[in-house]
Amino acid sequence: MTTTATGPNGKTTTSDQTYTKTSNGYSQTGTITGPNSKTSTDTRNVSYIDSNGVITRTATGSVTGLNGQTATGGNTETYTKTYTPATPPNTD
Repeated sequence: MTTTATGPNGKTTTSDQTYTKTSNGYSQTGTITGPNSKTSTDTRNVSYIDSNGVITRTATGSVTGLNGQTATGGNTETYTKTYTPATPPNTD
């Protein structure tokens, strides 16, 4: 997916991102091209694990900037499913 943004100064930046479904989430890679034609790249991997109603979402990624330096980061979040009514419906 390609998006383009033009700032108030009339300069344009383009982001070209690709999303790929994985077995338990998705991966994303992309290139951002600034108004001076310099580029930076980014990647992200997101996975979801559902274990008895507890969902864990893990995201990791990196960004390589215009100066060639790379920054990495990530996080993990945990969610608990709740049902209304209190018991899940019978799907048999």
